This record gives sequence, structure tokens and C-alpha cells, in this order.
Amino acid sequence: MRRVDLAIVGAGPAGVAAAVTAARRGLRVALIDEAPTPGGQVLTNPGTSRPHDARGQAIERGQTLLAELGRLPVELYRETIAWALEGTCLALSGPESPSEIEAAALIIATGGREYVPPFPGWTLPGVMTLGGAQRLIDKHGVLPGRSILIAGAGPLMWALAASVLENDGEVLAILDASRPADWARALPLIGTLQDRLRLAWRYFKVMRGSRTPYLFARGVLQARGDGYLEAVLAGERTYTADSLCVGFGFRPNIELLQLAGCGFVFERWLGGWIPAIDEHMRTDQPAIYAAGECSGVGGAAKALLEGELAALAAGTGLGVRLEAHDEDRLEWLKRRRQREIRFARVLNHACRPPRAYTDDLVDETILCRCESVRYGQVEQALQHGATSLDGLKNELRVGQGMCQGRTCGPVLQQVLAQKAGQTREQILPFHVRPPVKPVELGKLQEAG
Repeated sequence: MRRVDLAIVGAGPAGVAAAVTAARRGLRVALIDEAPTPGGQVLTNPGTSRPHDARGQAIERGQTLLAELGRLPVELYRETIAWALEGTCLALSGPESPSEIEAAALIIATGGREYVPPFPGWTLPGVMTLGGAQRLIDKHGVLPGRSILIAGAGPLMWALAASVLENDGEVLAILDASRPADWARALPLIGTLQDRLRLAWRYFKVMRGSRTPYLFARGVLQARGDGYLEAVLAGERTYTADSLCVGFGFRPNIELLQLAGCGFVFERWLGGWIPAIDEHMRTDQPAIYAAGECSGVGGAAKALLEGELAALAAGTGLGVRLEAHDEDRLEWLKRRRQREIRFARVLNHACRPPRAYTDDLVDETILCRCESVRYGQVEQALQHGATSLDGLKNELRVGQGMCQGRTCGPVLQQVLAQKAGQTREQILPFHVRPPVKPVELGKLQEAG
């Protein structure tokens, strides 16, 4: 068993910031990530399709930290899954990782995932998330299609539209499901968000220069096609498209935190269920910290701050003495984090899907993609008395596929809230057990 001072699960902005901060102070650090390269979706290859002025301060800072990470003695375990834990001991599955790592302290920085509410035809080839399409362009230089329709809510739509247009792609239209009034809540924060305003203005200049139609459309989308996407119905409009890119914000990846036995709170405008943490990112479990999107959806700037905060707190817990400038830095990080959280609440509120996506569900719409469970089956289960996600799981196999409920869980929470007369706070996430992600049977055998 490998022993380290600090293990960090997730090498996105929060994990990278935590690893660099801890390694600078002499801690033995292990950084674990499922991807072949550190940086997460935000910091990995943000560049080939985006000019320098389209990256923002958070990404610039993140890339500086990523470069420093390569010069520090951090044990980096790539393409490695942390599939179980007990206390601060992790079970791992990877090509070069040990089967177990025992750490004196653990930072969980497992990020978030995009949220798309179900709609007719959303499983057709050609329908993808905004982030998936952006990654196709950034990492592989491939456009998601020839005739692209972009829909949903939030800044990812604007960034993707600019990337497509700057790579000579065709954007048929941008269908924004947010309410313009929702963005008015950000007005008190404008003075502290100059870099993001400049970034948004740059995206809109690109869209305006191409005369891309920008429409506020809150109706439920319908994707149609015979085996692949051919058309999208949006209200009274029909678009002939071979690619529909859609997204409504993010949800936190909390499975390892659940497995660790951490307490949770429900924060609707930070993504839903998130770990109960203090201002130093400590959970209620000894020596376990949470940072980044898994502690509340808020973007790269918030994640970088939280990764550094968690590493400083973990170091203090392990006996690393803070210098005077560290104390000053700590107070600044906490203040800045609160600012980012205020903005995150505004952004997540604006990105919520219209109620019609749940109110107008039809029986044939697939809710659980892994097990092909349709809304009509879920409605029957509700009529038979199911009142929880685990109850639906027992009756219908939802949440038992490859994604283990990461896609259908938030969808079913919303359905239960609106159809079964419960509040979102009453609907607990799926119960988790190891392995939290699929691993080879041999790894389970090794773990005994």
C-alpha cells in the first residue's frame, strides 16, 4: 500500500490548485484522475480553437498552475479510477497506480457533469451536450456537425457558438431558454466580474458578426430523425440540423463523498445535494475535504479558490505551519470564494430548465438512457407507491447502468418533485456502494 500525506481525487482546476499548493509546502501529494492528462474539461486543451482573449482569468491562472504542477514532485496517477474508500484510504484502478493509497488527508475534487432534461428524441445520434461539442472542437479540431443548433441556457452556449463560428462552422440559431430578467440579479455583482463581462462581450461580437439568430425560446425541444438527427422542432419553428448541442448547467459529482459518509445539505442554486463543509472546505468526516464543483457548482474561478483553501487547511491539519502571508492569503481566498458563490447562485438560477420539460413529458420519452426506462414506466411506478430514487431503482432498474444514475438521477429527482408532490429537499440521491464506477473484476478480486 502506498502512503502519502495528501491524496487528491480529481485533477480539474480544484485538484490542480490543491496539488500545487500542498506540494509547495513540502507535502507528499498523490493526484488521481480518470483522464490521460490533468486539467479537467476546463484546462485541458482550451486553446486550439480559442484565441488568447477568449479564455478568461481563471483559465489563464489554471494553466499557470498546470505548468507548475509538472515541475513539482507530485505523484500523478492518470487514467485511474478511485472506486472505493474507507476513511482516507482509497481503492484505485489504473494502469500505473497502486491498488490502494493510504493518505493522512484526502481532498475530493471530482467535479460536476452537464445536465440535460429529457425531451423527445434526446437519445438520437447527433444530439450532444454543449461541453461534449466544445471538447470535440478543442481536443480534436472536429465540428459536431455541418448544420448546428445550440440550445439551453448559460455561458457555455455562447462559448460553443463562438468556437463553431470561428472554425467556419454553421450555427443555425441559438435558442436561449433562460429569462432575461434572471440575469438582472447579476447587476449588483457587475463591478467584480469585469473579466467575465469582457469574455461574454467577445462571444456576442462573434455571434453578431455572423448574424446568428439569437432567440429566447422556452418551449420543449423535439429532436426527430430516422436513426440519426435530421430536424429539431422548437415551438413553431423547425430546423433542419444534423447536430443539436444542448445543456442546462451542471450537477455535482458527490458519489465518493457519499461513500465517505459525509453529511449533505440541499442547495438548489449550487447544483442540489452538496457536502456540508465549513469555510476551510472541511467536511464532517475527519481529514476529508471537498473542493470545486462537487462542493457546489460555481465554475473554474470558484474551483481554483477552493482547491487552494482545502490544501492550506489540510496542510495545517497535518502540522504545516502557516506563514504570515499564508494567513493573509487565506482570508482573501475566503472572501473571494463568497463572491464567486453569490455569482454562481445567479448563474445556476438562470440556467434552470423551464418546468415544461417535466410537466409535458410523454410516456415514450426515455428517462434512464442506460436501461432504456421510459417516462410511462416511471409514472406507473409512482402510481404503485414509489416515493424515492431507490424505490424506483428497485422496481425499474433506473440508476443500475454504466453511469450509475449520474444522468438519470437529477432527472428523476425533478420528476418526483413535480409529479409526486414532494420538495426537492425531500428526495435523497441514489444510495451508493463500491465500486462507484465500473472497474475490472480482477481489481475487485485484488481488493479481497
